[in-house]
Amino acid sequence: MRKHQNGITLIGWLVLLLPMAVVGYTAIRLIPAYLNHMSVSRTLSQVAKDNAGLSDVSAMTLRQSLAKRFDIESITHPTFEEVLIQREDGIWVLEAGYDVSVPLFAGISVNVAFDNHVEVK
Repeated sequence: MRKHQNGITLIGWLVLLLPMAVVGYTAIRLIPAYLNHMSVSRTLSQVAKDNAGLSDVSAMTLRQSLAKRFDIESITHPTFEEVLIQREDGIWVLEAGYDVSVPLFAGISVNVAFDNHVEVK
């Protein structure tokens, strides 16, 4: 009579779990970059909301408001100087485009590009 083995071997477990562990580790390393992105996005939206409808809004006013909010939120990347403030068709536009390089292991890193675009109406 022949016995049939049921189950999975240790090598089988390693083959199954290794890709999931790499994906999980990558996700854990990327979470701080995405949390920073959410803070930058929220800050830009709040500056736009605070200055919406004001007749005397200037680039300097927006820059000062942005500097205060970045300081309160402890945002270090990008800096408030790196946020592009320009006027397009009579509307102020705040643009923060930046890249974040997240090191994983053994010289391998993930580069994530973020782009935020907010209009002050």
